[in-house]
Parts: sequence; structure tokens; C-alpha cells
Amino acid sequence: MKKILSFILITASLLQACKKDSQSGNAPGRFEVIVPKSSVDGNLIMGQATTSANTFTLVTKNTPKAAATISSDTINGLYIKSSSVSLAGDSIKLPLSGTPVIDGIFNITVTIKLSDAVYVCTKEFYVDLPNYSAITSTLPADTSVNDVIDSAKINFNITPYTTAFGIAVPAHLTAQITNNSRESRTLTIYADNQFVSGDVVITSTFKNVPVLTSKIHVSAFSGGDGSVAKPFQVGDTLRLSRIQYAADKAYQLIANITGPKTTLSGVTLTGSIDGNGKTISNYTLNSSTNNSGFLAAIGASGTVKNLSFTNMSVSGKDYVGGLAGINNGTINNVTIAGNIAGNNYVAALAGNNFGSIISCDASNANVSGTNYIATLAGNTNSGSAQTGNVVLSTTPSFPTEVYGLASTQTIPFAFTPSGGTITVKSAPTGMGTVVSGQSITFNPPAGFISGNMQLSLQSGKLSCTRNVMLYSKTQGALFDAGNGSSSNPYIISTEAALRAIINDPTKYYQLAADIALSNTPWTTIPAFSGSFDGSGYKISNLIINSTGPDGGFISKHSGTIKNVQLLNVNATTTSTGFGIIAGIQTGGLIQNAIVTGTITSTSASAADTLGGVVGTLTSGGTITQCGTNISITTPLGMVGGIVGCLTASSPLSTISYCTTKGSITITAAKNRIGGILGRAGGGTAGTVGGKVTNCASSATIKSTDALASSANGIGGIFGADQNAGTVPIDQCMFTGTVITGFSMGGIAGVGSNITNCLVNGATLTSNNTPSTGSIGGIAGTDKNLLTTCIVKNSTIQGIGSASLQLGGIVSSFQNNGYVANSVVINSVINASTPAYAFRIFGNSANSTVASIANNYVGPNVSTSAGTYTDSPTGADGGNTPSPFNQSFFQNTLGFNFSSIWKMDTDGYPTLSSAGYNGNYIIP
Repeated sequence: MKKILSFILITASLLQACKKDSQSGNAPGRFEVIVPKSSVDGNLIMGQATTSANTFTLVTKNTPKAAATISSDTINGLYIKSSSVSLAGDSIKLPLSGTPVIDGIFNITVTIKLSDAVYVCTKEFYVDLPNYSAITSTLPADTSVNDVIDSAKINFNITPYTTAFGIAVPAHLTAQITNNSRESRTLTIYADNQFVSGDVVITSTFKNVPVLTSKIHVSAFSGGDGSVAKPFQVGDTLRLSRIQYAADKAYQLIANITGPKTTLSGVTLTGSIDGNGKTISNYTLNSSTNNSGFLAAIGASGTVKNLSFTNMSVSGKDYVGGLAGINNGTINNVTIAGNIAGNNYVAALAGNNFGSIISCDASNANVSGTNYIATLAGNTNSGSAQTGNVVLSTTPSFPTEVYGLASTQTIPFAFTPSGGTITVKSAPTGMGTVVSGQSITFNPPAGFISGNMQLSLQSGKLSCTRNVMLYSKTQGALFDAGNGSSSNPYIISTEAALRAIINDPTKYYQLAADIALSNTPWTTIPAFSGSFDGSGYKISNLIINSTGPDGGFISKHSGTIKNVQLLNVNATTTSTGFGIIAGIQTGGLIQNAIVTGTITSTSASAADTLGGVVGTLTSGGTITQCGTNISITTPLGMVGGIVGCLTASSPLSTISYCTTKGSITITAAKNRIGGILGRAGGGTAGTVGGKVTNCASSATIKSTDALASSANGIGGIFGADQNAGTVPIDQCMFTGTVITGFSMGGIAGVGSNITNCLVNGATLTSNNTPSTGSIGGIAGTDKNLLTTCIVKNSTIQGIGSASLQLGGIVSSFQNNGYVANSVVINSVINASTPAYAFRIFGNSANSTVASIANNYVGPNVSTSAGTYTDSPTGADGGNTPSPFNQSFFQNTLGFNFSSIWKMDTDGYPTLSSAGYNGNYIIP
């Protein structure tokens, strides 16, 4: 008796398969039962009890690590006993119990109880009669399936219906058999992207009847088995790329291929590729390695033949070939057309050849590089069979420098082949060149010093580029030209010439090229009174290890240094005075100089001076249009981003139009530190001393370590002066950060005669709480006058005491100092003792109180005190006037908008000219 369920019943059961009770659909990440992959396993025969081979395989998804109760109904005498099962993976086998009553098609419903959810899954299964003596299958015993790049399917019928299958697959293949109906099955073969070929073996078993075996030969290719007699058939770029996974097999092209997306450039071919007269077009490889080409290499047993490449583009490093970087095998009847480029040993076929190249054509290949550029093989090794190979090469004696071009000269540039030609691609301005054979006649222009010439050496479609440096000087001469006079300075283009300045520091010198210095530390020039014009060129990697007094590029400078960039300086010093350009400048000029790098000082003397440009400036010295980005670390001393100390002297010394970035880190206590100038010595304003004008700094200045809270006299522009009025500060701007102990200001820690200065977006913070601390937006301590200054968008945060309080403009006064015509806008002033924070100034002791006038507060200014006295002559200043515009600043406060101030985009004044105004970029 047979029982076959109706089509309607089967369909209904499948529709509800693997649903959670009272729920439809699945959400991402939710536990699911996968029906197509679940199965009833083993032979099921009417009247015969189940064995251990009879199981129900339950396949799930998003399976939690939890216990589930699984059971089934009883169908045709078969069932799954209710049991608690620990779920651990996405597949579990459950014993199938019972004895089938009849044969036919049935559906078993499995129930899975997981936590508070119930899942049901219905799966079709078959029961056979007990009288089968053989397995009958339409699956061939031996067959082939080609072109399997992704997957392939084979449909077949089989009886008995519960026949079990064993599947054996090679690497990079998987396979499964699914039921379509009682008799019908589908074998699906899946290939990954590295599959080349292999056999799938199917064993069919039913009880004790003879086993049935089927073998399917699977290939990613259109035909062939990879043998020499039957090579794999390659018809497209996907098959072409599979060669890399079985480079020992034989292949044959059966179609032209355009723009192949292949990665064979890393493959060594030990099998063979027969182009079969076909063409590969538009192959491109851009490599930065050696041994580059369509193939990395061809092994001794490898062969490439009967193949053409058109519009090829291959580039690499050394040993570059259009077909292969290295050939140890045989290349026969291969045509290359396109562009092949590299450095040394570059050829259309093989960069480095140990094998045979026969009957090949590179007549339409453009090959370029540095040396050993060839039609067929760049390096023709012993035992290699070559046919018509041409190699363009030069010997080590080929000129890379030509000296003595002060007059007309003819210079040979011989190379192989002797019939090759030369083209001058570029030459120095005005340099006349006439090529004759493999020689060049030079006719230099008047005043020629040096320059680079670029040549193209050519033979047919082979070419290589050569750069040759030309000099008017004789070989061995230090200087390119000149006699050291003001009208005819020594011309410098080499490190040796730069170091030779020490031999005569009274002469005139001029740079003619960028110079990257070697790792040899610089020998300081003891005294320089001549002239050095950098002409905008860069001197990089200067190493200064200074141990004596007044160290730097120059020790004592009194001449002229201009238009130079000193980049990536690495300076260490134990000197009592140090500056990257000069330890001390007495008179003289430094103009339009850029300096970047690091300075690390270990000197522990409070009298030490250290500057990013000059340590000590005196005797009417001028520093203008200089920019620095330096990281300075030092313990004690007088430190400035441009100058450490400006001493009392006559005439006045000046620092103007300079900008500093970077950082200054102080690791000890008593200091005089400024973003531009650290310290000023004694003197009288207008007669001796100096001035700082039109400078800007965005540096970060901070003190660290145990004595950080005692560091003092620190300002964004200027540290401190010794006597009132010694160094007036005018038209300077600070936008950086100061974090230190006390006596600090956005412009000056202790300063005098401060006019037309701006602090914008700055942060001034005490890093401890000494009882004597003070911070002012413009000056910690003000001597003499402080007028027409602005603090905006800034934060002042620190301690405050009855004697030294916090102020938006000034903390305290000395020498009858006063503040007038100044404004604070959009800023915060907070003291640890709230009442000691004021919007304009702190303690008025030692001030000329009668001169304090016209100080105002713009919008959004707050202090920790929270209460204010509205008075232009008071510590809190006058509240925001209306209108608060240019007219107010100009007519009420006396701001000069014709040459000093201008209105900024925020609606408030900013300086017209503060900082470096030269024509270089400060990195």
C-alpha cells in the first residue's frame, strides 16, 4: 500500500514551514530554521526499524547558545522523541525513531521550543519498498562540466528514493544534492574565485545493494584538462586570471581578450600559454617593484608562444618586461606593441633573460628607462638565445656633471648602440647646445654659473633620460663663480661651498641652489661681517651641537644675512648664549629669513640667552621679516621665538615684521620668555635700547616640571624689561597660548610703552597657585603707558590676590604705569578668588591714576567677580557704548585707521600689518 499526499497538502505544509507560531516574516538577526538545507537522512524502508543512520538534520540561522526542546509528530510510524538539546552551532542531528508502515511521500513536522517562542518546521521525506536490489540513477558515471566560474547544476533521477549520497570535492569547490520530488534530485557545484579544475565524486548507497559511483570532471575553463595535449581553453579575462592558481598547467587562448583584469604580474609560469594567434589588448600594469610584467617570471619549464599584445602599458622598477620580468623558459612568436617603462634592464619581452626568445616582434614597442633599455631582453645572460636584440646602455663614465663651461666646449656623451642619437630636452636658460652624433657643443651665456640639462638617448623606439649638471667652475672648485666682492659674490650650490664660508667670513656670498646637509654637525662660523644672500633657497637638516659661548650657525654676527630658509634644524646647546642664525648680533642685519626645527638647551644659568634667530641683539642690530616655527625646550634663561635678549646700547636695535609659531617649553623657575623677545636690558627709551614693532606670534609657551608654578615674566610677544621704556612695543598681535606660573600677559609679562597691540583668541592660564601670581590680557605688569590696545575672544584663568589681581588688560602697574583708550571684547576673566578678577586692570598701586581713561568693555565679557563698576577710568571699565563701531574707536579712543588699524570681519578692529610680510611660506 502506498500513501502519497496531495499536491495541495504538500504546498500548504511548505508555505508554513519554519514559522514561529502566531508570527509571519523574519527580522534581521532573528533565529530561523533553514528548510532547504534541513533533511531526513538515511535509507527508510517499509517495515524496517530505523538505525543510527536515520537522523533529522536541523539547519538554523542566528542560533543562540541555549537549550531547546525538540520533538515531532508521528508520521507513518516515524517520529523524533521529545528531548532537551543544547544549541551550539547552526546544524544539529536528531535521532529519527520508529518503523515505517508503508512506502510513499510524507511530511514530518518538527517543533522547536526556544525560551518563550515555538517554531515549527515541516520537511518532506520518502519511504522505499524493501525489494530493491540495485540503484538506478541518470547521473552519468563519468562526465565533464566546463566553464564553472560561479556554480553549475546537474539534474538527475534516482531510485530507491531514499538513496544516501556521499560527496567528495577538490579544493575551492563545494557541492550539495537537493530533492526536487520523490525521484528528482539536483547536484549543485559551487566554485570560489581560485578554482581551476578538479573531480567531484558522488557515491550513492542503499542498504546492502552495490554502491553506485559517479565522477564529474569540473573545470573553470571552456575545455581541456590542463595537459599539453589538451590545454585549458581560455576565452575571457576571468579564465585568464585563473592561470595564477595553477601556473604549472597548459593553457590556450580561444578568443581575443580586451582590457584583462588579471593579476598574473606576481606569477611564475612553469606551464605553458599558447596564444593560438589571439591578441590581448589594453593590458595595463603600474608597479613599483622589480621583476614586473604581464608575468613576474617564466620558469625553466615554462613556455609562452603565438601570442600578441597591443596597446600594452607596463611600468615597474628594475627588470621590467612587457611579457615577463624574468625569463628562464621559452618565448616564441610573441608580439608586443605599446609602452614599457622602468629603471634598469627594461625590455619589450623580458627584463632579465636566461632562457630563449625566438621569432618575437617588438617593432611597435616603446621602451624607456634609465639604463639597459632593450627591444627583447634588457639583461642578456650567458646561454640565452637571442634574436635581433638591441640594448641601449651607458657606461659608468657617462657624464653626470660637466665642469668648466665658462666658454664654448664640446663634450662627448657616448653610449651603445653607437648609432643612437641624442635629444636635448631642456637646458639652462641661454645655454646654446648643438648635437653632433653623440657629442654636444655648449655655448654658455654671459654670467652662466650652473644649471641642469636633461638628455634623451634614443635608438629606434628605445629611449632613456639622463640628467646632467652643468657648471662654469672647474672641477674641484668650491664656489660656482664669483670673487667674493659685493659686485661679484661667491656663488654656492654645494654643502662643501657653504661650509667654506668659515675660511673668509668677510666676503659676499650668494646661494644658487637648495642644499640638503649631510649628518655632519655644523662648525660654527666664529665671526661674520660679510654678506650672505640666500636668494630664497633652502638649507635643510642643519645640525648644531653648541657647547661654547654664543653658539649657532654664526657665533658673532655683524654683517648681512638675508633671503634664506633654514629648515628642519636640529640644535642642542649648553651655551651661555645661542641663536640658530647667530649667538650674538652686534649691529648688522638679518632680513627675510625662515627658520624651522628644534632647539634643546640644557644650560642652567638664568643669565643665558636663547633665541630662535639670535641669542643676544645689541648695538643697533636689525632683525626684520623673519618667521620661525621652532620647538624650543630649555630650563632657565632669557628666551624668545626670535631674540633671547636685547641689551642696552646705542643706536637702537629693532625687531619688526616677524612671526613665530611652534612652542617654547620652560623646565625651571625664574625666566623672561616671549614669543618674539625674551628680555630687554637697561636703558632709556629713544636713546638706547630698542623697539619691537609689527610682530605676531601664535606660539604655545608653557612651563613644566616641579618649578613650573614659579616661572614668571612671560608674554606672548615680550617677556620682561629691566627699566621702564627700554623697549617700546607697537602694533603686535598674539593668538597663541601661555600656561605658566605668574606675571604673564598676552603681549608682555612685564612691559612698558605698549601701544596699538591686539590679543585675539588667546589663552592665558596659571598652572599653579603661587600667592604672587598675576595675569593681564595685554601685560601682567605695565610700566609707563599702555594705550589703544584690544583683547578679544580670549580666556584669562588663574589665581588672584589683593596685591596682584587679574585684569582683562593689565594686572598691576610699576613706574607710574597706566592704561588708556583700550577695550576688552568677548572674553572671560576668572580668578581662583572671584573678587580679584577685573575687566580692565587689577591693583592700581604704582600707577598714574589720573591718566587712566577711556577704557571700555564690549559685549560678552565676564569675570568670576560677577559685578562691575561702569567707569572708563575704573578697574572694570565702561560698559559697551552705543554705537560700538569704527567711529567710536577712531574718534573717541583715537585708533589710527589710516595706517595701523582696520575693521575685521567680526565688526571690531584688527591690525593692518602684524607679522611676517616676506614672500616665503612659514611651514
